[in-house]
This record gives sequence, structure tokens and C-alpha cells, in this order.
Amino acid sequence: KMKLFVASNSKAPNPRRVLVYLQETNAPSSHIEVVQLNMLKGEHKLEKNPTGKLPFLETGDGTVIAESVAICRYLDALHPTTLFGRSAEEKGLVEMWIRRLEFEFMFAGVAPAWINTAYVSKLMNRPANEKVRQSGIQTCVQFMAQLDRFLANSTFLVGGLYSMADITLLCTLDFAIELVEIPFDKEALPNLAAWHARVSQRPSSGTSRAARL
Repeated sequence: KMKLFVASNSKAPNPRRVLVYLQETNAPSSHIEVVQLNMLKGEHKLEKNPTGKLPFLETGDGTVIAESVAICRYLDALHPTTLFGRSAEEKGLVEMWIRRLEFEFMFAGVAPAWINTAYVSKLMNRPANEKVRQSGIQTCVQFMAQLDRFLANSTFLVGGLYSMADITLLCTLDFAIELVEIPFDKEALPNLAAWHARVSQRPSSGTSRAARL
């Protein structure tokens, strides 16, 4: 039986997108045990996972696979779904959007804004850099505007296919709006807001905060 290690009560996008993936695939609990770890108590610093990052998956033979998309790809190889695309074109587009979302939204915008919030600064016992935070927020605002223009003519990020790219965007956007306090003007971003409403209605969104956004 495999074990998926995630942060307890985490709203972070990386653990959540693996959990949403599992909900979409209806993976039986008899195959995967979800183990919650308390990061504040240092429980994530395990010999099995030297980087201390979550989530990570321990397979039946003890192999450890970290990084959320890598975990999902491994599970998808075992039990294929359409979440990474059906045709060669869709597979390429799904990969393209995942990379764009990670590099241009999550890493370039959300991350610097998040680590310079009052909460994280207090947790890390260091002053926040408001200039860096505001730069991250602006990067997010600009990227969300790009997404809004694209979604004017597309139901999901890859046409009519709900994919891992949409899961990545949902988890990152929810985190950015609620915890990082990135401004989300639904009137100014009607297409992104409509997309968000659509994907948040899926049962797999689980703990989605859509109703409160």
C-alpha cells in the first residue's frame, strides 16, 4: 500500500493539487493512505524525504517520489486518466500550462508575495520586504489578466478538457486570493471568474473556498 505524506490542514497548492487529482481519479483509499504531518513540529523532516518538502509519495516497495506533478504522473502511469491529455496536442498543451502557471504565477508572483506577508515574516522571525511583496502582487495581477483574456474563448485551459493544468490553477488561485490576499476583481476578470466558478463546482475541489471568495 502506498502512502501520501501531506501537511496537516494545509491550504498550500502543492499538497492540494495531488489530493484533487486523487479525487478526480476516484483512487481507492485501500491503495493509498494519506498521512498528515505537522510541519510546525518538524515532522516533515524525515530520512525518507531529506528536502523536508511536502507532499511526497512512498510506493509499496519503499521508493520515495516527491514533487506534486511527479507524484500525479506516476499515479497516472499506473492508472491512466485524461488529466494529462488524450492526444499528443493536448498532452503538450497541458504541460505548457502547468509550466507557465508554476513559473509565471506561482514562483514569480504568489511565492514572493506570500513569504513577505506578516504571517510568514512572524513565523520566520524576520522583517517583511513590502517592496518585494507588492512586486509579487503586481506580477499576479498581470498574469491573471492574461488568463482572463485567454479564457474568453476556452472553457478550460486546454479547450474542453479539464486537466491537471486546471487543477494547478485552481489550487494556486485559491491560495493566492485567500491566504496571500492577491486582489481578485471578478468584474474586471469575468472570464477567469466564470472559469473559477465552473471548476469549483466539481466534487473534486473538496475543500475549495470558492463560496467564500
